[in-house]
Amino acid sequence: MKITKLIPLLLLALGCYLAGTTVARAQINSQEELTAFVLRQDSMLFDLGFHHCDLSQFEAYISEDFEFYHDKNGLTNTKAAFIESIRKGICGSGEAALQRRLLPESTQIFPLFDQGQLYGAVQIGQHHFGDKPARFSHLWIIEEDGRWRLRRVLSYDH
Repeated sequence: MKITKLIPLLLLALGCYLAGTTVARAQINSQEELTAFVLRQDSMLFDLGFHHCDLSQFEAYISEDFEFYHDKNGLTNTKAAFIESIRKGICGSGEAALQRRLLPESTQIFPLFDQGQLYGAVQIGQHHFGDKPARFSHLWIIEEDGRWRLRRVLSYDH
């Protein structure tokens, strides 16, 4: 593989590492910072898993206590089952078969607090998979290790 093709993937991997390992509760001090951070997490999640099929990196963004509710395909109630569905489905050919495009103007981020301490965020919005629109709600939680992970997904209005 040519070095020019490797550079974007290396930068993506570095960004994933930095975004996933350095952001903790105390580092988000405003709604603007929270919104920017969650949008970066969202972008990394879909770039890794759906656009590049880098499932080993993608897994780091998914909580062990993961549930995915889909209005057409039902409930996926484990992380392992979700990762396997991506591996066999979207990434079945070894490369991404479906592109996801977030509609940024539709996205809203709501912080979640427990006695004044930020513990997560709700992200709602619209996106397109290929040319098909859908709505989503994501629950991002700061887990015991201080990393933000996607714990619950509602995907509907397909």
